[in-house]
Amino acid sequence: MAKKQTFIDKAQKVKVYSENITCAACKQEAHVNYGKMIESKISEKTGQWKFVERRVKLCSNCGVLVG
Repeated sequence: MAKKQTFIDKAQKVKVYSENITCAACKQEAHVNYGKMIESKISEKTGQWKFVERRVKLCSNCGVLVG
């Protein structure tokens, strides 16, 4: 089957819904990018390593975590 949506269409759609912020670190106007942060912790019950995933907001200019 042929693709109905091009990559450019998808990128423009994402850009419309993105948030604009003023980054505290670089002091510039920026878009928010989302990334996945994975933390490794030792489980208190079993003593085994466990991995916790969460989505975080990143500044598109400098890459700093946005609160």
